[in-house]
Amino acid sequence: MMNNKYILIGAVVIVLAGGGLYVSRNTNKNVVDTSVVNEDISLKENVISKSPKQESTICDRFPKEEVASITGLNITSTKVFSMGEEIENSNCGYYIDGKTVASALSIGVYKGDVSKQKEKYQDPVVFRGWRVLTDKTISMDHFITYNEVQQLNDIYLIKGPQEYYRITLFSLNALKSGQMFDLALKVAEKIK
Repeated sequence: MMNNKYILIGAVVIVLAGGGLYVSRNTNKNVVDTSVVNEDISLKENVISKSPKQESTICDRFPKEEVASITGLNITSTKVFSMGEEIENSNCGYYIDGKTVASALSIGVYKGDVSKQKEKYQDPVVFRGWRVLTDKTISMDHFITYNEVQQLNDIYLIKGPQEYYRITLFSLNALKSGQMFDLALKVAEKIK
Protein backbone atom coordinates (compact mmCIF):
# COMPACT_ATOMS: atom_id res chain seq x y z
CA MET A 1 0.00 0.00 0.00
CA MET A 2 2.85 2.34 0.83
CA ASN A 3 4.50 1.64 -2.56
CA ASN A 4 1.31 2.60 -4.41
CA LYS A 5 1.25 5.92 -2.56
CA TYR A 6 4.85 6.72 -3.63
CA ILE A 7 4.14 5.66 -7.20
CA LEU A 8 1.05 7.92 -7.30
CA ILE A 9 2.98 10.89 -5.85
CA GLY A 10 5.84 10.27 -8.32
CA ALA A 11 3.40 10.13 -11.24
CA VAL A 12 1.77 13.43 -10.17
CA VAL A 13 5.19 15.12 -9.87
CA ILE A 14 6.20 13.88 -13.34
CA VAL A 15 2.91 15.08 -14.89
CA LEU A 16 3.23 18.51 -13.25
CA ALA A 17 6.87 18.87 -14.29
CA GLY A 18 6.08 17.77 -17.84
CA GLY A 19 3.11 20.14 -17.99
CA GLY A 20 5.24 23.03 -16.75
CA LEU A 21 7.91 22.28 -19.36
CA TYR A 22 5.25 22.09 -22.10
CA VAL A 23 3.69 25.42 -21.06
CA SER A 24 7.06 27.19 -20.89
CA ARG A 25 8.09 25.93 -24.35
CA ASN A 26 4.75 26.89 -25.95
CA THR A 27 4.65 30.26 -24.21
CA ASN A 28 8.00 31.18 -25.75
CA LYS A 29 6.70 30.20 -29.20
CA ASN A 30 3.81 32.67 -28.92
CA VAL A 31 5.90 35.60 -27.75
CA VAL A 32 6.02 38.36 -30.36
CA ASP A 33 8.99 40.64 -30.60
CA THR A 34 7.14 43.91 -29.97
CA SER A 35 10.16 46.00 -30.89
CA VAL A 36 9.75 44.85 -34.49
CA VAL A 37 6.03 45.60 -34.40
CA ASN A 38 6.63 49.01 -32.80
CA GLU A 39 9.39 49.82 -35.30
CA ASP A 40 7.03 48.92 -38.14
CA ILE A 41 4.31 51.16 -36.69
CA SER A 42 6.80 54.00 -36.18
CA LEU A 43 8.06 53.68 -39.73
CA LYS A 44 4.51 53.71 -41.07
CA GLU A 45 3.65 56.81 -39.00
CA ASN A 46 6.77 58.57 -40.26
CA VAL A 47 5.98 57.70 -43.85
CA ILE A 48 2.43 58.95 -43.45
CA SER A 49 3.38 62.17 -41.69
CA LYS A 50 6.30 63.00 -44.00
CA SER A 51 4.69 61.97 -47.27
CA PRO A 52 5.04 64.69 -49.91
CA LYS A 53 1.39 64.31 -50.96
CA GLN A 54 0.28 65.62 -47.56
CA GLU A 55 0.96 69.25 -48.24
CA SER A 56 -2.32 70.21 -46.63
CA THR A 57 -3.97 68.29 -43.79
CA ILE A 58 -7.46 68.28 -42.35
CA CYS A 59 -6.11 70.43 -39.51
CA ASP A 60 -4.94 72.98 -42.11
CA ARG A 61 -8.37 73.00 -43.71
CA PHE A 62 -10.07 73.57 -40.34
CA PRO A 63 -7.44 75.47 -38.30
CA LYS A 64 -7.60 75.54 -34.51
CA GLU A 65 -8.09 79.33 -34.47
CA GLU A 66 -11.20 79.05 -36.63
CA VAL A 67 -12.64 76.13 -34.65
CA ALA A 68 -11.88 77.99 -31.39
CA SER A 69 -13.65 81.08 -32.70
CA ILE A 70 -16.77 79.10 -33.63
CA THR A 71 -16.93 76.94 -30.52
CA GLY A 72 -15.54 79.27 -27.88
CA LEU A 73 -13.11 76.57 -26.75
CA ASN A 74 -9.53 77.33 -25.69
CA ILE A 75 -7.94 75.10 -28.36
CA THR A 76 -4.23 74.96 -27.67
CA SER A 77 -3.12 72.28 -30.14
CA THR A 78 -4.20 69.91 -32.88
CA LYS A 79 -3.03 66.54 -34.15
CA VAL A 80 -3.71 64.69 -37.40
CA PHE A 81 -4.66 61.03 -37.14
CA SER A 82 -4.50 59.29 -40.51
CA MET A 83 -6.50 56.15 -41.16
CA GLY A 84 -4.14 54.66 -43.70
CA GLU A 85 -1.87 56.13 -46.26
CA GLU A 86 -4.42 58.37 -47.92
CA ILE A 87 -5.01 61.88 -46.65
CA GLU A 88 -8.73 61.45 -47.42
CA ASN A 89 -9.12 59.22 -44.36
CA SER A 90 -7.95 61.39 -41.52
CA ASN A 91 -9.07 63.22 -38.40
CA CYS A 92 -7.96 66.42 -36.79
CA GLY A 93 -8.09 66.19 -33.01
CA TYR A 94 -8.57 69.50 -31.17
CA TYR A 95 -7.02 69.68 -27.70
CA ILE A 96 -8.16 72.23 -25.15
CA ASP A 97 -6.60 74.02 -22.20
CA GLY A 98 -3.08 72.67 -22.81
CA LYS A 99 -4.15 69.02 -22.56
CA THR A 100 -2.45 66.61 -24.94
CA VAL A 101 -3.85 63.22 -23.95
CA ALA A 102 -7.44 63.26 -25.21
CA SER A 103 -8.93 65.63 -27.72
CA ALA A 104 -12.18 67.42 -26.93
CA LEU A 105 -13.47 67.05 -30.46
CA SER A 106 -12.39 66.01 -33.92
CA ILE A 107 -13.24 66.69 -37.53
CA GLY A 108 -12.59 63.82 -39.91
CA VAL A 109 -12.92 63.18 -43.62
CA TYR A 110 -13.58 59.64 -44.82
CA LYS A 111 -13.91 57.66 -48.01
CA GLY A 112 -16.28 54.75 -47.59
CA ASP A 113 -19.90 53.66 -47.47
CA VAL A 114 -21.69 56.24 -45.33
CA SER A 115 -24.84 54.09 -45.18
CA LYS A 116 -22.89 51.51 -43.16
CA GLN A 117 -21.99 54.22 -40.67
CA LYS A 118 -25.65 55.09 -40.20
CA GLU A 119 -26.69 51.43 -39.94
CA LYS A 120 -24.24 50.70 -37.11
CA TYR A 121 -26.19 52.98 -34.76
CA GLN A 122 -29.17 50.65 -35.10
CA ASP A 123 -27.31 47.84 -33.29
CA PRO A 124 -29.42 47.41 -30.12
CA VAL A 125 -26.56 45.92 -28.12
CA VAL A 126 -23.76 48.40 -28.82
CA PHE A 127 -25.85 51.52 -29.35
CA ARG A 128 -28.79 50.85 -27.05
CA GLY A 129 -30.79 54.03 -26.54
CA TRP A 130 -28.95 56.00 -29.25
CA ARG A 131 -30.94 58.06 -31.77
CA VAL A 132 -30.11 59.13 -35.32
CA LEU A 133 -31.79 62.37 -36.41
CA THR A 134 -31.46 65.25 -38.85
CA ASP A 135 -31.81 68.98 -38.32
CA LYS A 136 -33.30 71.42 -40.83
CA THR A 137 -30.65 74.08 -40.07
CA ILE A 138 -28.01 71.95 -41.82
CA SER A 139 -28.70 72.34 -45.52
CA MET A 140 -26.64 69.43 -46.87
CA ASP A 141 -27.35 65.71 -46.51
CA HIS A 142 -26.43 64.68 -42.96
CA PHE A 143 -27.34 62.79 -39.83
CA ILE A 144 -26.72 63.43 -36.15
CA THR A 145 -26.20 60.84 -33.43
CA TYR A 146 -27.32 61.23 -29.84
CA ASN A 147 -26.03 58.84 -27.17
CA GLU A 148 -28.07 56.89 -24.62
CA VAL A 149 -28.46 59.95 -22.37
CA GLN A 150 -29.52 62.04 -25.39
CA GLN A 151 -26.34 64.10 -25.67
CA LEU A 152 -25.20 65.01 -29.15
CA ASN A 153 -22.22 62.84 -30.06
CA ASP A 154 -21.52 62.98 -33.83
CA ILE A 155 -22.58 65.01 -36.83
CA TYR A 156 -22.06 63.32 -40.20
CA LEU A 157 -21.98 65.63 -43.22
CA ILE A 158 -22.48 63.58 -46.37
CA LYS A 159 -20.71 64.83 -49.45
CA GLY A 160 -21.59 61.75 -51.52
CA PRO A 161 -22.31 58.03 -51.09
CA GLN A 162 -18.59 57.32 -50.63
CA GLU A 163 -17.40 60.50 -48.89
CA TYR A 164 -18.41 62.10 -45.62
CA TYR A 165 -17.14 64.33 -42.84
CA ARG A 166 -17.68 63.44 -39.22
CA ILE A 167 -17.54 65.88 -36.33
CA THR A 168 -17.18 63.98 -33.07
CA LEU A 169 -17.50 65.38 -29.57
CA PHE A 170 -15.28 63.43 -27.15
CA SER A 171 -15.71 65.69 -24.15
CA LEU A 172 -19.46 65.83 -23.69
CA ASN A 173 -19.32 68.79 -21.33
CA ALA A 174 -16.90 70.83 -23.50
CA LEU A 175 -19.54 72.02 -25.97
CA LYS A 176 -23.26 72.59 -26.06
CA SER A 177 -25.35 71.33 -28.97
CA GLY A 178 -25.68 74.84 -30.40
CA GLN A 179 -21.90 75.20 -30.67
CA MET A 180 -21.65 71.82 -32.39
CA PHE A 181 -24.32 72.91 -34.87
CA ASP A 182 -22.46 76.18 -35.51
CA LEU A 183 -19.31 74.19 -36.21
CA ALA A 184 -21.21 71.77 -38.47
CA LEU A 185 -22.65 74.70 -40.45
CA LYS A 186 -19.17 76.15 -40.98
CA VAL A 187 -17.72 72.77 -42.02
CA ALA A 188 -20.66 72.22 -44.38
CA GLU A 189 -20.08 75.64 -45.92
CA LYS A 190 -16.41 74.81 -46.59
CA ILE A 191 -16.94 71.35 -48.08
CA LYS A 192 -19.83 72.10 -50.46
